[in-house]
Amino acid sequence: MNIIEKDINLNDPGIAFAMDQAAKNPYMIFNGIEVEQLTVDHCIVSMKLRDEQKNPHGTAHGGVLYTIADTVAGLLSRADGRQYMTLDGEIHYLRAASSGKIYGEGIVVRRGRTTVVMDISIKDEVGKELSRTTITMFCIGKPQG
Repeated sequence: MNIIEKDINLNDPGIAFAMDQAAKNPYMIFNGIEVEQLTVDHCIVSMKLRDEQKNPHGTAHGGVLYTIADTVAGLLSRADGRQYMTLDGEIHYLRAASSGKIYGEGIVVRRGRTTVVMDISIKDEVGKELSRTTITMFCIGKPQG
C-alpha cells in the first residue's frame, strides 16, 4: 500500500476537530500512528512496527492491530465534529506481520444520530490483510469550550 501524499482537508471543521484530537492523543503519539487520509467517511493511518510492539513470536501484538483499528474508528467518528467513545468492537486476526509499516483503512458503514459503525482493514506494506474489524462508536456530545 503506497500513500503518495496526505489527504486531509483542515478547512472542514469536523476534520480539523478530529485532527486536533489526534494531535493531543498521547496513545497515538506513543505508538507512532500517523494520519495519512481523513474524510467524513474514509480514513487511512500508518504505523512503523517497532520491536516493543511485538509479541513473543516476533510479530505484531494483537493489541497493536486493535489499537490501529480503534484509532481509525476514533478519527472517522469525530470527523463530524462531535465527541465519541468506543461502544464495541470485533476483530478477526487473519495473518501476522513482523516488520515494516502497517496501515489501517476504515470506512463508515452507517452514521446515525448516536452511533457510527465502521469497517476497518489492517494491512502490511505490501497490501496483505492482517485483520478485519468492525467498531461501533457512541456519540457523547459536542466538544466543550
